[in-house]
Amino acid sequence: MLQHTMYSVLLLMVMGCLPELEPTPRVSLEDIDGDGWTVAEGDCWEDSTQPWVQEGALAHEVISSDVHPGAPEQWYDGIDQNCDGLDDFDRDQDGFVPDEYVGISTLMIEGTGLLNGGDCNDREMDVHPDAPEQVADNLDSNCDQMELCFVDRDYDGAGIDETIIGPLNCQADGVSPNADDCDDDNPYIYPSNPEVCDGIDNNCDGSILDAEVDLDGDGYVSCIIDGQGWLGEMSVDGGNDCDDSDVTQFPGQIWYLDSDADGYGSEYWQESCGPTGLFTSLVNTDCSPSNADIHPMAVESLDATDSNCDGLEAEGYQCAGTPAGVDGYFLMCRDHQTAAASNLICQDHGYDGLASIVSASENQLVQSLNVFADDGVWLGASDSTIENQFEWSDGSTWIYENWMGSHPFTNGNSQNCVKMLSNGQWIESACMNLLTSFTCSIR
Repeated sequence: MLQHTMYSVLLLMVMGCLPELEPTPRVSLEDIDGDGWTVAEGDCWEDSTQPWVQEGALAHEVISSDVHPGAPEQWYDGIDQNCDGLDDFDRDQDGFVPDEYVGISTLMIEGTGLLNGGDCNDREMDVHPDAPEQVADNLDSNCDQMELCFVDRDYDGAGIDETIIGPLNCQADGVSPNADDCDDDNPYIYPSNPEVCDGIDNNCDGSILDAEVDLDGDGYVSCIIDGQGWLGEMSVDGGNDCDDSDVTQFPGQIWYLDSDADGYGSEYWQESCGPTGLFTSLVNTDCSPSNADIHPMAVESLDATDSNCDGLEAEGYQCAGTPAGVDGYFLMCRDHQTAAASNLICQDHGYDGLASIVSASENQLVQSLNVFADDGVWLGASDSTIENQFEWSDGSTWIYENWMGSHPFTNGNSQNCVKMLSNGQWIESACMNLLTSFTCSIR
């Protein structure tokens, strides 16, 4: 019966009716090399034959018992000492090997020796020829011996957030390892640059030195301008301002000799940042440098002395004048002139023109000068442009009036100019009338 069964099986095999059976691999349970591991336990070199040296691999003295799971791995000798099944020439397992190991296979691992070369750092998985380059990370990620750097247009060593290929350290003209430049068109502006007196933010901290600001607006800053010159948007004439809180004091200022200390100087002058000695005046208009009572804007009396230096007395005019406010002045003179001619006389002698009066106190001040004739004195107002819309000829705002009687009058072109009577009230008069007095003002 047994013989019949065996015969039947053989017959079926011959006829192709039974599938071929794979031979069952025989796994050694014996520790041949004495390393404490068997093939069943993962030993990948269980043989009395010693591992040989692959051509091109590093020389080694590894023996069979040095190869087993957990053994120290010696890279690039062509042996998978720890039996992890990885290529011995691709240490970082990024799929690329160093050029010198291209084509060398690892013993007992099928399919190795087929990886591409070009790996310039086999300890970094992110470094290989196909790796994306990271900007200025001090790592040649794609092994091309170049780096992705920041653009530095002004060549000051600091860049902006634009990239360009450069040397590995990004230290060259036109490239930078950082992107913290706040003005890449100006080589004098970059972080860590010393702040100097040039009007710009040299170190990108968002501010300039206090001494780089012209506080008094005289055109000079208090610091000494750097040798590269002034680069700021503010227009300045220079630095080393001696007093940046006083617009009158700056290098090169002209000071006139004021011997009588009346605030007005003579023709003698010196150049200095501030007043020194008797050189204390900014004007040289004193017509009597040794008399403190005679100077521009001084009180003028009805005498032959030209106390206010306007030159009118020298031409035969009789005038009285008085200061008004900080820089103002009113003057009243006798002369037989039209309104237009009187206005020219005022302007030719340093006044704005015929007087403008913008308050009751000014009106009283002019009235107190008392150089009146019976026909009144010319003021600097008219309605010649639009009837009954009066304007001051010097441009002062029309905010006060002191008309006599009811006003306005509708008189067309016959009466367009204004005169003041001795009682301080105003009336209209024909501009071509020849009044005996006029009054001038400065504001």
